[in-house]
Formats: sequence, C-alpha cells, structure tokens
Amino acid sequence: LQYRQQKRRTRILSISVRSMTLLGIIIFVFAFFYIGMIPGSLNGGQAPQLLIEDGSGVNGVPNLAIVFNTPKQTSNTVYWGLGNSSSTLSDAKPSKQHVFALNNLQPDTKYWYQVDTGQKTYFSTPPVNGKPLHFAVGSDAHFGAGDSRNDLTAKMLTQIADPTNNYNMFFSLGDLVEYGFNDIDWQEALKAMSSTTSVIPTKYAVGNHDTLLGGLNRYEYYCDPKEMALQSGTQLWQRIDVGNI
Repeated sequence: LQYRQQKRRTRILSISVRSMTLLGIIIFVFAFFYIGMIPGSLNGGQAPQLLIEDGSGVNGVPNLAIVFNTPKQTSNTVYWGLGNSSSTLSDAKPSKQHVFALNNLQPDTKYWYQVDTGQKTYFSTPPVNGKPLHFAVGSDAHFGAGDSRNDLTAKMLTQIADPTNNYNMFFSLGDLVEYGFNDIDWQEALKAMSSTTSVIPTKYAVGNHDTLLGGLNRYEYYCDPKEMALQSGTQLWQRIDVGNI
C-alpha cells in the first residue's frame, strides 16, 4: 500500500512538472512575439527628423543628418542649401530607412531642406566663437503610459520649435516611450516629436524604458541609425562639440 501511494505521488509530481514546463514554454513563446524580443515591424519615424551626429564639422558645428523611414523600400532625394543655392542627396539603393548627411555646415546660418517634392523646411545652425549657445533639454515623456501628459509635452515642444525663442539645439534625455518593445509607443512619440525635431537639431539619449525587452534595437533604428557617422563614439555614447562648448 505504501509503495502504491508513493508511486501515485511520483506520477502526480511528474504530471505537474510536465504541465508547468509546457505552460512555461507557451508563455515564453507568447512573450517573444507579443513583447517584441523577436523583431517586429518598424513603422515609426516617417516624418523627417534633423538629428545631430557625433563629433563636429570643420567649421565647429556638429554635422547633421535628415532621417526618416518609409513603410516600403523606396529611393528618395533630399535637396538642401541656403538661399537660392542647392545641393542634392539621393539614396544609393531602395530602403525603408533613409539617412542623408549634412556635413561641414556654416555656424549661425539659416538653411533649408526638402524631401522629394515636399515643401521646404528651414532650420538654423548654432553659433560658435564665444557666442551663447541656447539649447533645450527634456526627458521622461513616456509616450504610451496611461498617465503621460502628452498635452503638456506638446506645449513644451511647440515652445522649443518657435523660432522667436531661438533654440539652437534640443536634447532628449531618455524614457521617450513607456515600453521600448512596443512599436506603437515609438510611432506615437516620433510623430509628436517631429514638429520640433524637423526644425531644431536634435540628439536623443536612451533611457531604461526605451530599452525594455528588445527596445534598444528600436531606439537605435529610430533615434541614432548606424548609418549616421561616428567620429569617436558609438550609437550609445557620443561627444558633440559646438565651437568651444
């Protein structure tokens, strides 16, 4: 009788272990797909952004990059310059991610750029040679969080983009989104940011929420693509020089 009871307990324990193992595998596979540890679609960042590259150009002004994404692989052209002068940049081959470098810019100068047949967008480079540098800093917008105040974030972004306030640069210091694995959060964030980041040279830093469960790849893809030039840093740490600052 004791033997039969022990055998029964062993069988029950074995079934329990198998059931828990199977449940764990199901949860793990579900998490992979739902949370995005397996790369999913990247549909954010379709509006152009003006991102700051690592280092500095020959005139003491950071090089910039016009960055945007398209749902399908396309070949795009960017026209840019100052006044009536114009230069042309084109994709080397069709791609979903588009990075166009603007190098060796003049300081304290108003430039424009145009993507394909779109409208001209104007921006100004920061001053050097001892002139004041006026920059904005923000963080922890947490797009996608239930208690995020997107209305207040929008007001701040409008103030930064207003040319009468004369901001030269904008630094976003992390936790832009609530869940880095969720592409919908990135879509919402980049769409909201674009009205400012399209006209004010911008640099993103990464926060812990941005990196959650595979989110780091999305941060790098959207906010600091590997096609952007590096002088001394990496995608995760960089030095930016503006004149003697």
